[in-house]
Amino acid sequence: SNDLKQKLIQEIEEYKNKIENSQIQYQSKENELQQEIEQLKQLNTQQQQQTN
Repeated sequence: SNDLKQKLIQEIEEYKNKIENSQIQYQSKENELQQEIEQLKQLNTQQQQQTN
């Protein structure tokens, strides 16, 4: 019974780690995309200023 408990605890820990890792990946991907959006906005602004 104790062995099973240890095994389960270990599995739960592994799942928690996997979830945390996916959240971190998601977060960093989101940040990347935000930066790209900002760059595009700036480019757009610059181009508009040049046309005026």
